[in-house]
Amino acid sequence: MFQLYPSKVLARIAYWVATDHTGGSDIAASLHYSLCCSQTRDATRTLYLARMTFDEGNKHLIRQLYELTVKDPAIYAHLKSITINYQMSFDEWVLFAYMAQFFRSTVSVTLAGVHHVGSTPPGFQKICDNCKDMLFEDSTIDTKILDMVFRAHLDRVGLTRTEILAHPNHTTVCPPLAYTVSIWPGMSGEQGIHPLIVFPTDGNGYPTRIRKAFITVNHLGYPNWLKISRHTLKKIYIIFRDPSSTQYNFFNSFDALSAVHVSIQQRHIRSMQADFIAGIPVVSRVEFTINGNVPTPTDWQHLDGLLQRSPLIERVVYRFFVSTAQQITMSTAARVCSQAVNYTSGRYNVVAVVETSTHSIIRQSQYRL
Repeated sequence: MFQLYPSKVLARIAYWVATDHTGGSDIAASLHYSLCCSQTRDATRTLYLARMTFDEGNKHLIRQLYELTVKDPAIYAHLKSITINYQMSFDEWVLFAYMAQFFRSTVSVTLAGVHHVGSTPPGFQKICDNCKDMLFEDSTIDTKILDMVFRAHLDRVGLTRTEILAHPNHTTVCPPLAYTVSIWPGMSGEQGIHPLIVFPTDGNGYPTRIRKAFITVNHLGYPNWLKISRHTLKKIYIIFRDPSSTQYNFFNSFDALSAVHVSIQQRHIRSMQADFIAGIPVVSRVEFTINGNVPTPTDWQHLDGLLQRSPLIERVVYRFFVSTAQQITMSTAARVCSQAVNYTSGRYNVVAVVETSTHSIIRQSQYRL
């Protein structure tokens, strides 16, 4: 019967079968359907095998997915991401590693809430070698596991609120080889991870591919390992927790870094080093995301002073972030944008935006020839 349906009808049937009442993927209900009905197979798989999430409530589907993999490894043609939201057992890791060999280097793997210290999950190296991105969220792992991730040739590695503990026989970590590196520390802060990342003893010629980095900076300053990317890093996103003690000349040798995005609390603006921007040789685009209280005219003047010292800047974006639109009146939002633009004296284009996490409240631009 299915073979007679036009393609649009097949797509609707696939959507209905492949999703549950919440609109999420329903693997269990779709397995038999996708195997027995060849004409609708691809339409179904683009829905329920594009992004998958496994947690305590549906972890039994790991084995079902493994059984489907044995029958038809091509199921991963449409897979984009897998999220594991629970502590997998030894056997589940074995199954996951088997499935990973059929990933097509387009899969982002997120491990959330995992705890692995002192023992490496079976097949973990195979998983690292076959995925595109490896991301940890709210997890605890040891330095041996992190070193395996950093040594893999990934597009992106990310640590979000993740604690790193020293493995007894593997106490340090090599700098990452991924194109994009994102590190938001856990409870132990920046000092809980950056000192663990060291150059190997044969550091001369150690490869690096980092083009984009997302880091936080506290009173300890910039992470020293970042210097390995001084000829490849093109964009950096910095959250300043405390900018007062950072090295103003840290980026002097970064000859590819053209875009800088800074997130900072309003109270820390005037603590930024005068040569922070000027110390980046080829920067042409700068963005500031400001949190906390409404910036004052003195704050805007200080930021403008930083930018004036760098003649190559072509575009500046100021974003004042508020949690909800109710936290600021339209008149105040308009004043913020107006001051940001009017206190800019440089010969670059400037954009000022007041925004929430979901939308912009007001926007003002000024373009200079």
